[in-house]
Amino acid sequence: MFLHQPNRLFSRSLMITEKHARLVHFDRSGVYVTPLFSIHKDRELLIRLILGLTSPDETVLGLDTSVQWVIDEATGRKVSGTVTVEEYNDETETSTSHTYDLNMEEAPIVRPGIRGRGTTGWHATDPVTKESVLIKDAWRTDKRASEVEHLRTAIGIPGVVQMLAYQDFCAQTRDYRPPGHKSKGFYNRIKLRVVMKKYGTSIWHFKTRLELLHALRDVLSGHKALFDRGVLHRDISVENILFGSHDAPDGCRGILIDLDIAVRTEKGVSPLPPSSLTGTRFYQSVSILRAPELDPAPPQGYLDDLESIFYVLSHLVFLFTRPGVPLTRTPVTLQDWLVEQDSSAAVLKLGLFLSSIPLGSIPPYWGPTFRTLLEEFRGVIAPVMKQKAVVREGVDMTRADQVKAYLEISQNVDSSYEKVVAAFDKAIAQVKQEGLRPEETVQETSPDLRVTLANADAPPAPAQPATPSSAPVPSSKKRPSDDGEQGAPYKRRRSDVESSTKSEVSGSTVTEPSDES
Repeated sequence: MFLHQPNRLFSRSLMITEKHARLVHFDRSGVYVTPLFSIHKDRELLIRLILGLTSPDETVLGLDTSVQWVIDEATGRKVSGTVTVEEYNDETETSTSHTYDLNMEEAPIVRPGIRGRGTTGWHATDPVTKESVLIKDAWRTDKRASEVEHLRTAIGIPGVVQMLAYQDFCAQTRDYRPPGHKSKGFYNRIKLRVVMKKYGTSIWHFKTRLELLHALRDVLSGHKALFDRGVLHRDISVENILFGSHDAPDGCRGILIDLDIAVRTEKGVSPLPPSSLTGTRFYQSVSILRAPELDPAPPQGYLDDLESIFYVLSHLVFLFTRPGVPLTRTPVTLQDWLVEQDSSAAVLKLGLFLSSIPLGSIPPYWGPTFRTLLEEFRGVIAPVMKQKAVVREGVDMTRADQVKAYLEISQNVDSSYEKVVAAFDKAIAQVKQEGLRPEETVQETSPDLRVTLANADAPPAPAQPATPSSAPVPSSKKRPSDDGEQGAPYKRRRSDVESSTKSEVSGSTVTEPSDES
């Protein structure tokens, strides 16, 4: 229901047997289940619930009334729509209502899952300026800083998403629970709406090698500028790097988006304990994957994000035989990153830096330039890996010594960025000289990045193109979060409905695992 009705805040349904009934409520904090009641003894309550569930009031039904549709009476189809934002002005501390026209040609971006951020993206147009915008709705836990804080910091930085307006505290899940409700599995979530500039597609849909290089190079510069202002992104992935708008100037040809789980740095690193539950698993650094088993664990810093950018580049270079056409089988190098255990994935990734990159596995389309780029990028990260390994072994080092050493490793910011950017600049110059490849004159449409990898552990096949509709692609599934929201899957059984009311004096919250925080 949340997938098909992106403007839904919550959903309620009534579970009825021949004797009992209970109300089940779903929202971004999970599931709330009321106590059982007798439909024969509490007939009035049953009628009240039925009337509530069939109310003509959209607010009572759980719909966000700031999103409105115009329906064609003849067909019953939505023909137009609007999104209204109570835009907050930081200077005057006042709000102004602004209504945007929905672009009906582009479907909303909707994340799967119920519990979690529930991120939804609305494609819209400002009726005054005629500028295309993306309106993002997301639910954060009330313990997490609002993304607005980081978006304010990013204002004016080329290569990083730009916020135009916002409305915070649109709703909170606490208001959908009984007064004073408490539950071990309940995390109150607050809805934020942000209006941002509209950009291009994900770099997953690159059309030329040069286009991809420009995008990643500009994102590197943007990431550095954002870090210099004290913000660490922490969720670098293919999906979070977009191409700039058409005819974007230098510096804006690639855009880093999604600052939901970014943090303010302290002494150049994240003040939060590193967690493998934060970010997009496929692109996580070795240190983050190994964090649960290390004490002390290296603090999360810019080097972890740089390493993630390396994995983004590697993902595209090892997988695609040309724009829009991936291999029929995921290369062994990428399969290694998909193993279930975090520690195993970390060891396999570490081998990429401590031994050598399997350059022979790279499809010919990319040419020597990209092989050299990967080697030079690797050359920036590998020494850091070795330094961390020495500290991790901790020979003649106290825990305090290790913490200090890890912090020192994270301080060589300018040099690291300069080397990586220089490698990209060199690659860009070489690709410009080479010109378009024959494969770039015929464009293909890349398959969906979130297609489930059906044959991840199958033996590698020879490099041959796959049809975009059938090619298996590594999933970029996000980790739950570092909010501590872990819960066993909840399966409804008849006994759940018919269980004795003796143990259910009050309603309970049931949480379910989510793929995003």
